[in-house]
Amino acid sequence: MEITYLGHAGFCVETEKTIIIMDPWLSPTGAFEGSWFQFPQNHHLAAYVQEKLNNTNKDRYIYVSHEHKDHFDLKFLNSIENRDFTLIIAKFRRAELRRIFKDYNCKKVISCANEEEVLIKDGSIKVYLIDTEVNRDSSILVKTNTSSFLNLNDCKIMDRLPEIIKNEGKVDVFTTQFSGAIWHPTCYEYSKEQYGKISKKKVRSKFEAVARSIETVKPRLWLPSAGPPCFLDPTLFQLNFEPINIFPRAPEVIGFLKKRLKTMTLETPNIMPGDILDVKSGNFIHLSKERVDEANVESYIKEYAAKFESFFEARKKTYSTIDPQVIWSKLQKELEEKLKHLHLHKRITVPLYFCLNDQPDKVLRVNFPEKKLEFVKDIQDKQYYSIRINSWDIARIFDSKLTWEDFMLSFRMKLNREPDIFQALMHGFLINEAEDINPFCEKVLANEFNKERIVVEANGTRYAINRYCPHDGGDLSQGWIAGKQIICPRHRWVFDLNNSGKCTTNDCSIHAFPLEDD
Repeated sequence: MEITYLGHAGFCVETEKTIIIMDPWLSPTGAFEGSWFQFPQNHHLAAYVQEKLNNTNKDRYIYVSHEHKDHFDLKFLNSIENRDFTLIIAKFRRAELRRIFKDYNCKKVISCANEEEVLIKDGSIKVYLIDTEVNRDSSILVKTNTSSFLNLNDCKIMDRLPEIIKNEGKVDVFTTQFSGAIWHPTCYEYSKEQYGKISKKKVRSKFEAVARSIETVKPRLWLPSAGPPCFLDPTLFQLNFEPINIFPRAPEVIGFLKKRLKTMTLETPNIMPGDILDVKSGNFIHLSKERVDEANVESYIKEYAAKFESFFEARKKTYSTIDPQVIWSKLQKELEEKLKHLHLHKRITVPLYFCLNDQPDKVLRVNFPEKKLEFVKDIQDKQYYSIRINSWDIARIFDSKLTWEDFMLSFRMKLNREPDIFQALMHGFLINEAEDINPFCEKVLANEFNKERIVVEANGTRYAINRYCPHDGGDLSQGWIAGKQIICPRHRWVFDLNNSGKCTTNDCSIHAFPLEDD
């Protein structure tokens, strides 16, 4: 088995009889309306993938893990010349990928359910799904008689890894996401001190989750992938060089793992797009000539950005003609449609304010309990959630260029919440399409209905707790204890066992109580 790193979360796995391309994000115009770009650059590997698919007698597969545009690059997929391949996608409740690929011209499209296996001539492919309405993703395991590769990409199934290893045996090469990829705290109006504090905490917990996953899987090699993009849009460019944020680059996590896992025999190479690993020997049989490290990263990104100056200038001119009044009308209609499907609306007690940067004297207020929208002059409530946006940016939703989640991942907005407490329903309302809000509400209720209990021990005291995290259903039996707290293995939510199991950052709870010794 040979594994070529295609950049970001992309890989080309080649066995004796099979080629599997995973999450090829290779288009030169980035993702999320040009807010994310591949780091390091990998656009030249589009020709490499085309050649791999063209010049072979092997069976060919392309796997797309989920619909985020840094994994699902439809522009590149449509550019592929030789369509004699089988496309593998995950069978999520939301049918968007299946809809898009319904008429896609290729040999075959396979929609895999959770843990469904696809047999190949010299082994197997198995896909693992997570589908919680706010988190829709999949990971892939490729096995032959001699080698295995487990690629988690962004998929947060850390709580299921013990079962996977028990059922599938040893994994030679393992790869996971190691960087943040979310708008908190990136887009929130925090002080510099608060921003840094939250970022440090998130990075530490992410790295610890990666380390624990490696301890469970026990691979020979761990490859850092699905790491941070770079931000070439002038309005986001400063994110590349912030001293503290949630976008650590590979050398930082590699340094952490070498200290944290110093008793393990583990290789953690800093891979570059184009590097080719021979799995059997554990050696790289090809290394890309272009290497990026901490010594040259600043000049590298600045040169990268210079290539796209005309791209952003042209876009700025194109979007300067957007009429804010038209956007207000479309936004109001869209939010009304969302509210129709939100049957848990009375649980959201704080209003949501939408503000357009290009019309600051007008604000749209969402009253959830009454399912009411109204225009006001400014934010008047002491407790609220607000989002400040550009007219042209949110317009991409209305012309179907972006989903709501794509829009949030573009990072070109400012958010604020008073009090600073995460609210799952507000989060779901913002990121879901209107037609997905009712299934999201049903999933919230299903999670609440699941009352399975387990017993955990912390500092000599046994506690009864809910087994599943109220946020995203993570299995807390696979969580870890830190003092009197238990940490969810999926998104690292922290629950205080000494405080009835309440989350330390919001009002969710796992309803913990101490058990008396027999």
